[in-house]
Amino acid sequence: MKHYLKMKKIVRLTVVNIGILLTIPFYCSVSAQEALVAEGQRYLFLDDHWIKNQSGVSRSFHAAVKEKYNPVITPKSEDKGVGPFNFVWGSRQSPYSAWFGTYGAGVHYPQYFITSVDGFNWSDIHNETDVLKDGGSMSCYVCNNSSLYGDYPYLCAKWYAGSSKYYPAPHWEMMRSRDGVHWEAFPGNPVWDGPSDVMSIQWDARKKKFIAHYKVWRYKGTTLDGAPFVAFGHLDTKIEGNVFRVFGTSYLPKQTIDVKLQYSGGTNDDGGGGITDVKVQMARVIGYAESSDFVHWENERIIIEPPSDAPLGDQSYGMQVTCYGNMYIGLYNHFQGPAGLMQAMLAWSYDGIHYTVHDKQLFIASGEKGAWDYGMIVYPSELMDAGNGQQFVYYGSMGVDHLVTDERQYKGALGRAWIRRDGFASLQGGWMETVTLTVQTDRIHLNMSGEVGVTLKSATGETIGKAVLCGDYHDFIPDMDLSAWIGKEVIVHFDMSKGELFSITL
Repeated sequence: MKHYLKMKKIVRLTVVNIGILLTIPFYCSVSAQEALVAEGQRYLFLDDHWIKNQSGVSRSFHAAVKEKYNPVITPKSEDKGVGPFNFVWGSRQSPYSAWFGTYGAGVHYPQYFITSVDGFNWSDIHNETDVLKDGGSMSCYVCNNSSLYGDYPYLCAKWYAGSSKYYPAPHWEMMRSRDGVHWEAFPGNPVWDGPSDVMSIQWDARKKKFIAHYKVWRYKGTTLDGAPFVAFGHLDTKIEGNVFRVFGTSYLPKQTIDVKLQYSGGTNDDGGGGITDVKVQMARVIGYAESSDFVHWENERIIIEPPSDAPLGDQSYGMQVTCYGNMYIGLYNHFQGPAGLMQAMLAWSYDGIHYTVHDKQLFIASGEKGAWDYGMIVYPSELMDAGNGQQFVYYGSMGVDHLVTDERQYKGALGRAWIRRDGFASLQGGWMETVTLTVQTDRIHLNMSGEVGVTLKSATGETIGKAVLCGDYHDFIPDMDLSAWIGKEVIVHFDMSKGELFSITL
């Protein structure tokens, strides 16, 4: 579907290039043709990855805007636990479906399956799943977009903090479902040990694999003889005077360890068992793995740790990732342990493994004390395109910070937050020239505002076409016919001295 809006002024320029006569419009102070979905490859400018040359350009990052009428999903009287605090998409087309988890009421994390006709208004019917009927404390769900296990469109991994009848140590058990409510183990009861209790899994159509991003504990300090020490896993700890003992089976690599570390005694408990001490720290970091069948996981590694200059106690509490065209957008759950605050930061990657975390600004900040979303912005969902030039994300909270352990104070609910499509960051001022990009569509699309000049050049520098574009558009399509250039490399030059650029599609 396309929208055609009235044009106020068009001046046509004629450009000759490599024997091809192109008539290219010059748009200024006009409305323009907009499309809901553009073919081709989208390029976002969150860093200089796609930029070869620039001068006078500044980059602004943009936070999500919370919906005015939050929270939008609240507990029903018959729900178990304190109410919803995490949201996971199931089907992302009508009829939409999702899961949410809650906390307490005998079962550690009761789980519910909900449906919607539009992705915004959710049914009052909260179907409690039976995924935890045989034990376990929480689950990670995924809609099986891989076309594997056709009779089972829903998959999940179920967390055990200790042993189960299938495995003696902390682990995940792999499950499947026909309806999102009733679950069964995969044949052979496969388990996965190593990751800790927070995980998100997506089907990555580009890699043709499931990808998992998950929480892992990191133990870091100095041994009694002065050697640096780092280990990952779900290890046991014990404080013995001025000694911090770490023992058990580590993860990446797996080995049996029993190490004594220097300890100052200045412990600050973050409410979840984490230790913040000037000499030894337990920090939550982000791990990654991938799988072709959801059952067998490989390429396991640690991908995000607190930077060396991070304040004491800064760490993560998981990361939800959206496979986003030619890149990956992560909503990194930043956790400031001593304050108990959990809030979302923007992260991005071009391969799903090496991430940049924008730690200078929060993407979704917790509310003021007393607000429904104070203290913890918990596990934001994958990003969803609303189809109107906007994107949204669901996020949860229990209304308290992580230091509060009295469950009577917990009150879970889910809110929505919005951002312009591709609007995580924008460039403005000066000029910028891209690296060579391969044309994959017969029109260039721009997400922009103000006045932006665009010049397309061949890889050898010849001008293909020019235009000056004015207005505020999520998908501006200048009348530049690039059909002869599909499959060929071009360079795009932008003049943004009077405008702002969010993304292009080419």
